Order: sequence, then C-alpha cells, then structure tokens
Amino acid sequence: MTSDGILVLMHDESIDRTTDGSGNVSTMTYEALKCYHLKSGNVSSNETVPTLEEALAEAKGNIFLNLDIANKDIPAHKVAALLDDAEMSDQVMLYISTDRNYATDLIQANADLLLHPMIESSADIEFYSSRFPEKCIVMQLSTEDAMEGVLSKEISNAGFPVFSNIVGRYDEYTLQGNFSGLVSMINKRNHIVQTDYFEIADEYLKSKGYR
Repeated sequence: MTSDGILVLMHDESIDRTTDGSGNVSTMTYEALKCYHLKSGNVSSNETVPTLEEALAEAKGNIFLNLDIANKDIPAHKVAALLDDAEMSDQVMLYISTDRNYATDLIQANADLLLHPMIESSADIEFYSSRFPEKCIVMQLSTEDAMEGVLSKEISNAGFPVFSNIVGRYDEYTLQGNFSGLVSMINKRNHIVQTDYFEIADEYLKSKGYR
C-alpha cells in the first residue's frame, strides 16, 4: 500500500527487484510510484505498477487469483471493501501466512472472502477446519513439511487440498533434469505444487503419466 493509501500489485516491500526504480512502496505516493516501469531481469518495459483495483478488473471473469497479502500491514477492511466493490470476493484466494488474527479480521469484514493460510501444526488445521471450513480453499505447508508428509496427511484427512512449492533449490534442480523435489511432493499426496518452471514440470509429469 502506498503512503497515500492506494493498494497496488507488488509482491515485495520495495520496488527494486521488479521495476527500474528503488525504494519501499509504503514510502511513496501512487503518483511517485507511477514514474517507474516494470522490468523483467534488467529489461525495462513501458508498463507501470498497476493498482490492485486495475489488476482485479483485468482478471474478473477470466482467472482465479491467489493474492499474497501476508505481512503487508494492509487493514482487513480495506481488502474486503475492494474485493466487495469489484464483486470478486469469490474469485480471489487470500494468502495470509500464519496470521490467525488476520484471518478472523478478514472474515469479519467480509464473510464471502476465501482464505489461503500457512499451516505449521495440527492446531492450525483444527483452527481453520473448525472456524472457517467453507472459507479455507487450501492449506499451505512449507516445502520441508510437505515432503515430510505428516501434516499433508492430516490436512487431506480434514478434507482440504494441500498446497506447497518447490520454488528455489528444488526448482533449480528441475533445470538440470532432477525432479526429486516434485516427485517427493507427489508421493506425499500434496495436491498443488507451485513452481517457477511450469512448462518443464508439466512435460515431465505427462511423460510419467501423472497428467
């Protein structure tokens, strides 16, 4: 969120990695932020950072969104109101990390919101399955917990899909033809696996009859 209260589509606290500018989003007005352009690697584009409202308008009716709002100090009521105004409360899954209080605040602000929490214990599974059974779309595990499999089984038994990722070390392995991380995820019955190299993973899974 910018210093003048505009919600924008930006994963990081700063704009250094994804634009040709530098500095934290929270210290800039939106007008100042629009002076910078998005980039891929070191190649700048003509595109500026979109507001979240603009991004929602583009996605509406076309794709289901997974929106990371964890640890960004965005008031729950502000997120809830924006999604309600856009009529997209049922088209956006909100990643909230391990913050149970934030989950509660979001649902109190808008009972139609959909949650994507990070799970660290059996107690977390019990909390979300008892408090928000219809609002928790997936439960996420760390890469290590997902590969270990104990919590994966508990989540599945509670009736929820398991989400994890191999972004980082295991993803880089796939570029070398080593799919051990992906296979481990599948063998432990994790339902959704996030990767930066979807095409490579998809080709491998099809070759092994997984897809």
